[in-house]
Amino acid sequence: MRFSTTDETKSPLGEVSSSQTYDRDGNEVEFVTTPGPHKIVRRFDKHDWEVDEEDFVSGRLDHHTSYTYEVDERGNWVKQFATMRTLADVDTGSWITYREITYHEN
Repeated sequence: MRFSTTDETKSPLGEVSSSQTYDRDGNEVEFVTTPGPHKIVRRFDKHDWEVDEEDFVSGRLDHHTSYTYEVDERGNWVKQFATMRTLADVDTGSWITYREITYHEN
């Protein structure tokens, strides 16, 4: 089951519209703006962790970002590794997101 919402705002350049589509788990799987159009498509794994993102400009793939994860002893991700590549398969950047989790025992 999918559902979507549309938000519209006025900008100094004219009418700008965006729409977001979510999967049944609440993950944003598609984001579209117009005029442009600019479209982002995301894929998630069984843990609801983002693994793939494709960014389209005017209907053409502009770049692709892939994500991998390092997990702690409880299975929660503590490092997210991201690599962005262009359509010509050029590495345009990599980054790491760290997440610190504190567990409280009863």
